Amino acid sequence: MARKEGNRTIKLTVRVTPAERDEIAQRAVEAGIRQPMRYVRETALRRLRHSTDRAAIAQLVRIGNNLNQLVRILHAVRASSPKRLMSEIEDRLENIDVAIHQILVKVEALRIGSIEDDPEVQQ
Repeated sequence: MARKEGNRTIKLTVRVTPAERDEIAQRAVEAGIRQPMRYVRETALRRLRHSTDRAAIAQLVRIGNNLNQLVRILHAVRASSPKRLMSEIEDRLENIDVAIHQILVKVEALRIGSIEDDPEVQQ
């Protein structure tokens, strides 16, 4: 439960579209908060961590799988085919690099948020 910091006497009004209101309400539910405005306040004040992106987790799992496959290949070919081994490793590392880049882009988007794109917020 959030800590009490005295009476809240100032009212802020934010205009959103119906779709944005629905998205805020859904994100509040996902964060375990029943009141959408509490979710907005906690998020704006950075007291609330963003929920984990399921796609990012799936990508991390794929990275782990790629690493496991590399180890299996390494054990399977050992010294019999160094060129084949290097080719497989390079392919897998490229997949890992792409997945990490996608995750970093998503993390940066979560960090920055969409507030910069909202003309009503910009001054």
